[in-house]
Amino acid sequence: MNIILIEDQEDVVEYMSIALRMCWPDIEIQSTASGQEGIDLAAKGTADLITLDLGLSDVSGFEVLKAIRLFSQVPIIIITVRSDEIDIVKGLDLGAQEYIVKPFGQMEFLARIRSLLRWKTVNREGFVFTCGGLYLNTRDLVLQYLGHTIKLTRTEAVILRELIKAEGKTLPYKLLCEQVWGDNCPYGSDNIKVHIRNLRVRIESDPNIPQFIFNKFGIGYYISTCK
Repeated sequence: MNIILIEDQEDVVEYMSIALRMCWPDIEIQSTASGQEGIDLAAKGTADLITLDLGLSDVSGFEVLKAIRLFSQVPIIIITVRSDEIDIVKGLDLGAQEYIVKPFGQMEFLARIRSLLRWKTVNREGFVFTCGGLYLNTRDLVLQYLGHTIKLTRTEAVILRELIKAEGKTLPYKLLCEQVWGDNCPYGSDNIKVHIRNLRVRIESDPNIPQFIFNKFGIGYYISTCK
């Protein structure tokens, strides 16, 4: 496995590298403090996954993310001190699969990576899920709904897949979170709520009056068209 760490803090690079080598002893790790060099490394097409800091010295991490997404769909995890919801949503909208706020635990870090790698393996052949007028392609991360084609992040696609499979039944927050990130579910229902809010912005004509993804207060979420 090959991972690129685009990170300008040497102690964070060492922290991540130790965790990665404990889990995958034969892993190949390339690290750089330069956003431009990170883009060049990604362009070689050998990486299985990239971690990306937003606060780089030469170029914004968001710009690096946009540049990589022009030529690659390699899984990208943003790792940053920025915890504002606007930054999280922007990173996911630009194509990052995950967003981790510093400081973070090594177990959480590895769990996020394992989840992304499982998703990559499962979707090698591609799967299609349908529900009412909804068509979800989990290989291409594309949702077709009411004549619109919507590009999704990996996390959004997993959430929609699980809601569709539930066939209109309410999925508890904890179960939905575990389906996305595994047993080591970070930030609990709050993390799911951020992604649901982002999905509503993409799908609903009025996100404040949802007609598609509903919340059963204190329990979880369900999709109306699957009932």
